Amino acid sequence: MLLFVLIVFESCLHPDKKEEKQSAESFQMSDTHFISNKIGWGIKLPGKDWEILPARKGKGINPKTKQDLRKAIGVDIDDKGLQELIAFRKDSANSFVAFIEPYKFSTDSEYEQTLRYQHDFFRDGYNSNNIPANFEMGATRIGGKMIDWFIIKSQLPDTKGTPLTFHLYNCLVNDYFFSLVAFSNNEKDLEELGNIVYSSKFSEKD
Repeated sequence: MLLFVLIVFESCLHPDKKEEKQSAESFQMSDTHFISNKIGWGIKLPGKDWEILPARKGKGINPKTKQDLRKAIGVDIDDKGLQELIAFRKDSANSFVAFIEPYKFSTDSEYEQTLRYQHDFFRDGYNSNNIPANFEMGATRIGGKMIDWFIIKSQLPDTKGTPLTFHLYNCLVNDYFFSLVAFSNNEKDLEELGNIVYSSKFSEKD
């Protein structure tokens, strides 16, 4: 469930224009809205300052990154089920991406355990690299679904003190583990990304 974060950097910040796009039947998109037919989720799209990126379909992280992650967590990586729904960016420090992955959780506690593992993974990553960061977590009802969120606020060494905010949103929807990721280095773009997240609508409600 952590793999989509790596793909954010590989496909959203460094997109491959030759990647296969989703089929026309899997989504609907206009100048102002995007709807994923597969999970019944939709959002309002940002303005013209943001570039919509080609969605990667059925392709995981590159072999080197996969090997590094395997060394870090001690397990083999299976990323075949990941699918990117939509991604867009304004620049290398302000971007958004949505992913789904099939899930087989039989109980709510398994989902909660996955979230705890996910959060610990990020905390350990920042701590092991001596990067000061503030972590916040909670849940909010958005578009009829309870969405779990995790926020990291940090100042990475190579950003010359510029704060970087990482927002992660998760929920289970239509047999998928659904994730939204938003990166920003300024309040204006962070607010715009937040408005996009909160514009989410789900066709199936709790």
